[in-house]
Amino acid sequence: METKMEFYNLFEELLSAKREDNSSFLSNEKYLNIINELKDSNKYHRLNKFEIINIREEEKLIAPFEKGSSNLLYYVKIDE
Repeated sequence: METKMEFYNLFEELLSAKREDNSSFLSNEKYLNIINELKDSNKYHRLNKFEIINIREEEKLIAPFEKGSSNLLYYVKIDE
């Protein structure tokens, strides 16, 4: 159990030190903003980096599919 707490503490340190424009760690708000931008299709640079899929009626961000690959790479919110 102590190792788990160490992990969460280190993760919190990492998040607090990240740059604001870093998209590796997505807050809930930023995640939803990206989904909305993709739906509006007004941010073309986003279309190259993200796709939306529906899983059990919930929209999820994924990396674009590579031809011949069946693996999905999900983007998740920090709280997930």
